[in-house]
Amino acid sequence: MESVPVSFKPNTAQKTAIYNPPGPLMILAGAGTGKTTTLLHRVNHLIQSKQVLPEHMLLLTFTEKATSEIRKKIRDLIGQSADDITISTFHGFCNALVREHAIDDNAEKLLWQEEDITYFFINHFDQLTFIKSRIFRANPYGAITDSFIPFINRTRDELLAPTDINKFYDPTGYPLIKIEDFFPNLHIDADQEDILLKLADLIKIFYFFQDKKNELGVADYGDMILDCWTMLNMHPYILNIVRDKYQHIFIDEYQDNNYALNKIINLIAGNEPSITVVGEKTSAFTVSVVPIITTSRILRTVISLYPITQQ
Repeated sequence: MESVPVSFKPNTAQKTAIYNPPGPLMILAGAGTGKTTTLLHRVNHLIQSKQVLPEHMLLLTFTEKATSEIRKKIRDLIGQSADDITISTFHGFCNALVREHAIDDNAEKLLWQEEDITYFFINHFDQLTFIKSRIFRANPYGAITDSFIPFINRTRDELLAPTDINKFYDPTGYPLIKIEDFFPNLHIDADQEDILLKLADLIKIFYFFQDKKNELGVADYGDMILDCWTMLNMHPYILNIVRDKYQHIFIDEYQDNNYALNKIINLIAGNEPSITVVGEKTSAFTVSVVPIITTSRILRTVISLYPITQQ
C-alpha cells in the first residue's frame, strides 16, 4: 500500500475520482499509481464538502495490516474526524455486526483465528479415522493447511450453509468441473477416484469441525460471515439500522470474486448505493461509474472515464 504524499497533486483521472459525487464508483489502477491515496482524498473531499458525515462512512480492507495503515493515513489526512469512520477488514466488520446485534449464541462465543483452527486440526487429526484420501493420510499438515482450512473458508465465502454442503455428496448434482470453481485445490485433472475421496473427506471434516466448535463453545470468522448474511436477511429492522449507519461504503483492494463480500455489501447498500471500490489493473489509472447490482458480482457494465469510452 502506497504512502499518502504530503503534497498530493492528482492527475485528471484521479481528480475525477476524488470529486465525483456520492454514488457507485470504481477506481482501477496498477500498483504504485496512487489508487489508495486517491481513495483517501475522496473520503476527505466528501467530508470537507459536507456531502458526507464521517460517522456514516464504512471503509473496508482485506488485511489487519492494511486496516491499521489506512487508519493512520486517513487520520493524518483529515484529523480527528477520522475516528468517526468505521475502518475494518470485511471479516472484522461482519464479526462486529453479529456481536453488536447478538441474535444467536455465536455472538458470545470465543472467536478462533486461523492459527487456532490449524492447531485444533493438528491435535485432532488422529480422530479423523474416516479419512479415505491417500494424499490426506500421507501428509496431515499439508492436508490441514492446503485443503481442510481452504475448503472450510471457501464454503463461507460462498455463503454455503451446512445443508448446502450436502449437495456436494452427489457429483451428478454438482459436476466436478463446477466443484473445482468452488474448491480449486481439488484439481479435477488429477486422479478422479482420489478427487471423490477428498471431496467426501472434506465434507465429513466440515461437519466434524462444526460439531467440535459447538462442543467447545467457539466460533470462527466464517461463522460470523454466514451469521451476518443470515441476520441481515432475516431481520429487516437490523438491516435498516445498518443501512442508516453505513450510507457510504469504500473498499480498498476490492476483489470481485469474493461472493460473500459482494452479497452483504449489496444488501447494505440498497437501491441507491454510494460505494467506491479500488481494484487492481495493469494498465493506466481508470475511473468508472459502476451500477451496483444484487448478484454474485458487483460489476456488470462499466462507463470508463479514462479514456472516455463506454464498454
